[in-house]
Amino acid sequence: MRRSVLDDVRVVLHQTQDLVNVAAVVRAMKNMGVSDLWLVDAVPLDRWRVTGIAHGTEDILDRVRQSDSLVESLHDCVLVAAFTARRRAAKWRVVTPREAAAELLARVREGPVALLFGREDRGLPNEALDLANLHVTIPTTEYASLNLAQAVMVALYELHVAAGDATRVIAPPHWPGDRIRPAATRVLTRLSQASTPSGFLASFARPAPAAPDPALGGLCCVGIADPGNLGTLLRTAAAFGVRQVALAGGVDPFSHKVVQASAGALAQVCLATIPGPQPLAGGAPLTALVVQGGTAPEALPRQPRWLVVGSEADGLTAEWLAACAERATLPMPGGTESLNAAVAGAIACYLLLRS
Repeated sequence: MRRSVLDDVRVVLHQTQDLVNVAAVVRAMKNMGVSDLWLVDAVPLDRWRVTGIAHGTEDILDRVRQSDSLVESLHDCVLVAAFTARRRAAKWRVVTPREAAAELLARVREGPVALLFGREDRGLPNEALDLANLHVTIPTTEYASLNLAQAVMVALYELHVAAGDATRVIAPPHWPGDRIRPAATRVLTRLSQASTPSGFLASFARPAPAAPDPALGGLCCVGIADPGNLGTLLRTAAAFGVRQVALAGGVDPFSHKVVQASAGALAQVCLATIPGPQPLAGGAPLTALVVQGGTAPEALPRQPRWLVVGSEADGLTAEWLAACAERATLPMPGGTESLNAAVAGAIACYLLLRS
């Protein structure tokens, strides 16, 4: 991997209290190409929780250093920029994140440079600010109250842009240009089955039938009859990283209304058609989504499972309920009797299946 000037940029979090903020900072660092993180007198690092929020950041977590000494975290830095929401005594020079980025990058070839951030409720104390070469305030309205992770993201974005270090290449369309043909509106209207055509039509081969991997778990839709509901559930599964969806009865997943409702997510999941619960037996446990009498999803352990969503009219049959080891019910303190199948399934997917 090519070396970047941002490899010598360090983020130092002083007395951070909330692990969620640490995870959000790690995620921002991964996106902006910075990988050196120090936690000073901060909440203990819980890798499992952090990776649950900031996926794919193990390389940064492997390098995280924890210390009780702010001096130790900054000892080898040639320039330290401390971020503060308040303008303080005149003895400190205050700059914007963009100005700070220019100064940091001008010095980074001499050695490590640091971005220093304080705790969520009080920011940095004066003794920490005294260790910095420049102080940075993010221009805002009179409501100057950014979340810690938001402030870090603004700072790293300015550095990333100033360094010209963007590495993500936007891929070209997957289809050859010579196969794209403009068509008149009346032609699209005649060809499309949709009542309000989007303006684009495409042809593709149906994927070959596949058997589900019972151990992996995923979403199982039983008897979903409304194409809009099934398309929404497929789109939800793709959004939350659910890789396989088993379909037992219900509407054809390749009907034009399902394809339209899925917004293309149909191609991002592995679809398997099953006759009943038997093909899923012996793998990850089956969890039935029921209107009442089940456990709140948050109380169930995080593990691979099949989330089983029943039909809009009748829910799950006795056969399916008997095959499920768990039952989950969404708490509805507002008094509503039930939710639409797609809405309930989407919430449950987020709580139980997201990667």
